[in-house]
Amino acid sequence: MFDNLAEEFLIDLEEFSESMFDLENSVEEAKNILQEKMNESPINQCNFEDNIWYLHYKTTSNRRIINFDQIKELSVFNTELRDMEFLTIIKCWVSNLLNSYSVPLVSTYTLGIMKFLKITKGLTNINIEDISDDFSTLNEGTKAVIVLSSLNLLDYFSDLEKYEEILSLLYELKKQYNIEKKVRILPSSRDILVFSRIVEDFFSKELTEKQYLRWFPIWFWWKVTNLIPMRPSEFCNISRDSLKELNGNYYIQLPRIKQKKVNSNRIQIVDKVYIPHDFYQKLEEYKQITEKFGFTDTFITYESIPLNSNNKYNKIDRTKFSYAILNYTLASFYEHIVFGEYHIQFNPNNSEETEFQYITRKLRLNDTRHLAFINMKRQGYHPVEIARMGGHTSIRSQEHYFNHIQNYVDLEILELITNTDLDSYSNLIKDKSISLGMDFINKYVLRPTNTGFQRIMTEGYCTDKEQRCMDEDCWGCDHWRISMEEFIQKQHILEQKMKERKSYLNETIDNLKKLYKAIYENIGKDEYYTSENVEIKKQLINHSKYIEKAVHKYINLYKVKERIDNSGDKGSKTKNLPTGRN
Repeated sequence: MFDNLAEEFLIDLEEFSESMFDLENSVEEAKNILQEKMNESPINQCNFEDNIWYLHYKTTSNRRIINFDQIKELSVFNTELRDMEFLTIIKCWVSNLLNSYSVPLVSTYTLGIMKFLKITKGLTNINIEDISDDFSTLNEGTKAVIVLSSLNLLDYFSDLEKYEEILSLLYELKKQYNIEKKVRILPSSRDILVFSRIVEDFFSKELTEKQYLRWFPIWFWWKVTNLIPMRPSEFCNISRDSLKELNGNYYIQLPRIKQKKVNSNRIQIVDKVYIPHDFYQKLEEYKQITEKFGFTDTFITYESIPLNSNNKYNKIDRTKFSYAILNYTLASFYEHIVFGEYHIQFNPNNSEETEFQYITRKLRLNDTRHLAFINMKRQGYHPVEIARMGGHTSIRSQEHYFNHIQNYVDLEILELITNTDLDSYSNLIKDKSISLGMDFINKYVLRPTNTGFQRIMTEGYCTDKEQRCMDEDCWGCDHWRISMEEFIQKQHILEQKMKERKSYLNETIDNLKKLYKAIYENIGKDEYYTSENVEIKKQLINHSKYIEKAVHKYINLYKVKERIDNSGDKGSKTKNLPTGRN
């Protein structure tokens, strides 16, 4: 079935859905998506009520067929699936996938679900030994497609009686067949940071009303979905009256779907989240500016976006901001702002991690949800608290995230060691080879001081008469200086110290991972690991603080090394990252 599956399909496969099934709205949204597809091309035949869809793939000019009759036949053995109109749910899921992915990839997802239903006999047999026997005969691509597409569907629709058992089965298969290694969950830290700094800088400028209205959805999406783990569809559906003030505190109401009785014993999801006052004010300002565009169901006013008011995007319901529009706006932001105004270049094959004039992958809308989850792990939140914030009814849905804490720490380090003004960045694009003269060396290497005090130390000298140490090691202290001659003699000492601090940082990260792993393995079995236990929560917070301290210790040394490394008689290539102005 999947023998010819292209490698890029595996890279693009997502185990987390960008939407969530809601009986009240999902069918209507699916019908709108399908109608827009049919409006795009007369070759597309995909009426929601039909069980066979024909979808045009522009790249090859071929049509793909999605046959839902096969899914209907495979689910006939399961009375629960029949009673809940499982076929309707699958059609809504596939329709939402068409918003995000190419037709061949959506077809592949659908085939993956069909194969999983066949192997599990309509989800009636989820015995790991039986499933493993069937899996062992499949090729690697097929295994990955089945597991990832099934996880994506369960993230879209979780109201199944055997949800926990099916989820456990899929994660066991994912682990057993090493599927995690085949999919990259996030872009590189560099790619994320470039985008973050550009958003920060762009919105710090005086924008015209047209610019503000066109790009505000990107600013809002970037800010709120990095703060709160949200699906892109949830972000798009934030209502116009979502902002709340209560006793001097400010909140945003999230469009979380009400849980059914089947979820009564699962984690209760948070739907109202505290936001800072300045963030609240910016959102209120947007509401006032866009009042003139008339009624809107969603917080983002579709009619206010300049391209939309010119009917350049074909949309049926113009009172709602949608995933398709957000996705289109993000792509346009990359084209016109990231690549256009800031001259960043897109090069998927560039392996030079320090060259910030390139990115290797664009951010996708669901990436910020992953970032928010990983950040909550990094800060030491209990898994149950993370699940409640992220709209998960089971901690198994976010268990794998503890393996990616290193990603977020790398991002923190990168952000702390790169502090370059965007104005100078444009000049560096034109002249990448810049000679560093004595002004640079005097400022950064010799680091002159006005105290007039020098106390000779084992290495270098202290410039603070009171010797108010800012670091347990002189090399990391702002009061410490070293001459060029002595540094050349003792550079090996700095290298060794950096290795030791990086090793300590990795150790603190591993310790937090081990604690999370213990929680996942013992929650529900041992009361010590519950979210109500103050002691386990204290341990999580302390481990988070250890990481923060280790990061700053490493950075203090890195800054010294960075300054020395960037000096030299022959000049050097300066690789800079765009940042917001101070």
